[in-house]
Amino acid sequence: MQVLGDRQLRRVILDHLVRSGKLNEREAEMSFASRDAYEDLRRRVSDEDIAEVLGEVSGDAVLLTPEAELDEQLSNELRQHLSSRHAVALSRTDEVLRVGVLSTLDDEYLDSLRAVLDRSGYVTDREIEFVIVPGGFIRSRSSGGVVVEKASGDRVKDLLEHIEDVEDEGAENWQETAAGRALLGLIYEALSMNASDISIRARSETESEVKYRVDGDVRDIHLISSLKHRRLVQVIKLASKMDVASNQTAQDGSIKLEGEAGNITLRANVLPTLYGVERATLRLIRSGGQIFSLTELGFLESELAEIQKGLIYSQGMVLVTGPTGSGKNTTLYAMLRHSYRATRAYLSVENPIEAVLDFMDQVEVTEQLTFPAVLKAFLRQDPDVIMVAEIREGETAKIASEAAMTGHLIFSTLHTNSAPDTLLRIRNLGIDNQTTAQIINLLVAQRLSKRLCPHCRIGKDASVDLLAEHLPVLDAELIEERGYAEGELFFHNPSGCDKCDQTGFAGRTVVAEAVYVDATYKEYLLDGDLGQFARRLREQRKDILHAAMTRVQKGVIGLDSVADIIPRQ
Repeated sequence: MQVLGDRQLRRVILDHLVRSGKLNEREAEMSFASRDAYEDLRRRVSDEDIAEVLGEVSGDAVLLTPEAELDEQLSNELRQHLSSRHAVALSRTDEVLRVGVLSTLDDEYLDSLRAVLDRSGYVTDREIEFVIVPGGFIRSRSSGGVVVEKASGDRVKDLLEHIEDVEDEGAENWQETAAGRALLGLIYEALSMNASDISIRARSETESEVKYRVDGDVRDIHLISSLKHRRLVQVIKLASKMDVASNQTAQDGSIKLEGEAGNITLRANVLPTLYGVERATLRLIRSGGQIFSLTELGFLESELAEIQKGLIYSQGMVLVTGPTGSGKNTTLYAMLRHSYRATRAYLSVENPIEAVLDFMDQVEVTEQLTFPAVLKAFLRQDPDVIMVAEIREGETAKIASEAAMTGHLIFSTLHTNSAPDTLLRIRNLGIDNQTTAQIINLLVAQRLSKRLCPHCRIGKDASVDLLAEHLPVLDAELIEERGYAEGELFFHNPSGCDKCDQTGFAGRTVVAEAVYVDATYKEYLLDGDLGQFARRLREQRKDILHAAMTRVQKGVIGLDSVADIIPRQ
């Protein structure tokens, strides 16, 4: 259960669990200081137990089986108003509107709910009664603040169908136009499918298609006319504050959907193409999104051990690297939560802010607030830990390195393919070998790979010939060196079932080389010997190839995925 990021409320829960004998004082202190430890505790204490604790502390009503009195129609009608505020409408009489909440201890939280309900038109003369319900029930009834129940394929097709024949003269903003409503439908549909991108492209002079990227793969979703394509592009330009009249140059912009539409940022880009209509792409970023633990992201025990060693220091630099879309910032958030200490001050500069950490002050980059400008200001704010979402140029690298040298702990990302490549990139950014050797504590070079559906994957033995066929990177010498002998490698193929929508895959997992930079590695850095650095990495089986093949043998990813993971030399 997430209690609105309220640390005081977390303290109340933990203290009461100690008094009731459900955990000891040491466990309570660890759970209060570390969000990971708190999440581990939550897995041992049921939502029903938490609801009862809050009911006893607050003296308010607790409903452990809210399903019994749930009015489905009312709940669905009010979901768009309440889901982003962690509440659910339960029932309504002439006198009372009953609403299930996570807690009644936060007056500001309840006041915000009353205000939302007043504006919804469902209260009128009714009294609002708040009752505490299990967090799992609320999670099952909400969708992260986004109204995905309106995103069925048929509904979106209907919205697309009416782009051409509905007049928009009375519309006050882009969201009220026919094209705007269709665009929102596409966004909500993409979110409901956990898509990362939406693209609209012309396939001929008369036909266009809408595609979503889901789990790294592009899927064809809708076929539309070129006229509908043009109207969607126009509304994207309008919503993202681009030049609507210009269609001969590439343009960038952003769209923010807040309040009832959730909290989403869409990075928009349009580009002129062959058929005289612009290709449009939207990157979906769920601001305030879920913070995962390192284990949930898919790191193996050996990798977690390396990460743990690299996170114990109070100064230096932690770098997570990989291509665009490899989940670098998600890993940074997980590391920050894992290593959180209440005695430290945390600041971050991001573009954009992808998730909210309640213990960290987060700044979003603008034209005025650039990465270097914000970093310089941070150093006058007395921070202990600084997250720099991305290092792209020399000035940011220089300021971040100097901060790491002078007592700060820096978390950041780079666009490189491997740990050795990262060190070369740092050198190219103007950071000398001595500084690099002194500040780098941990390097994590990662990819995201499609996770095999555990319900339908098919296992089989792999031959050396099959390995060589699927993986050109594995020549005979390397196969022998790694011990992939006949009959000793077992792998799985994707199949397809109802649980994975017949795709054979279920989400994505991290595949990473995680390197704690110990004294030996630091010697290589000081000497600038990246070849020896890479050689030791392979000998210790910490390289990305070993990480991928270990997951193959565990049935996490398929053999065909390995070729996509290994960087080309």
